[in-house]
Amino acid sequence: GQSRFGVHPDYRRMGVASQMLQEIEMDFVGRGGEAIDFSAYSFNSAAVGLMTKLGLDQEVGAVFAELELSRLPQRESLRTDLVIRSPDLSEAASYIQVFDECSPFAFERTPSMEDISRWLSCDNSAEILVGEYDGQVIGLMEYFRDGVIGIPGILPTYRRQGFGEALFYNLLSRMRRGGHKKAVGDTGVSQEGMLALYRRFGFDLSKK
Repeated sequence: GQSRFGVHPDYRRMGVASQMLQEIEMDFVGRGGEAIDFSAYSFNSAAVGLMTKLGLDQEVGAVFAELELSRLPQRESLRTDLVIRSPDLSEAASYIQVFDECSPFAFERTPSMEDISRWLSCDNSAEILVGEYDGQVIGLMEYFRDGVIGIPGILPTYRRQGFGEALFYNLLSRMRRGGHKKAVGDTGVSQEGMLALYRRFGFDLSKK
């Protein structure tokens, strides 16, 4: 599992975060855990400083992507045979396939019908888009109310054919029309396909 934590500004630099992390570690080890990953972006100096203080091994594992939506480039030659629409719970089996093949870590297991139902009704999600080609669901994309781009993506069989670009452009355009000023997301440093898509739309990828 994963979670987020923070310390109220009035209580920072008092050892509270260090104690919290140490107690999390003790609890995790007590449950039989063998390794814990703590994640923070390089621009979060407080978190990076804390990790350094605790002597944690650090490596770059993800890239933070951000785009000012006013700078979203126009796309004239996108695929027109991709149907982009809202999701339908009756297609849950197709959505499970997309999660399994694109984002197996999202639920840490194959999602159930109930998982998909909860995902579709999540209050934090602003919009979920379905990409359909030749009568088949081939991809899903979403964004949240805070402007964060969600998951999962395009089925591997349909990648590098312009489907992802068309669906992603539609998503970003809807975000801009909905009043969002910025789109943000992240991806692993080894996810060359997603990194290339971010670059194609002008995202700043300088933060790790």
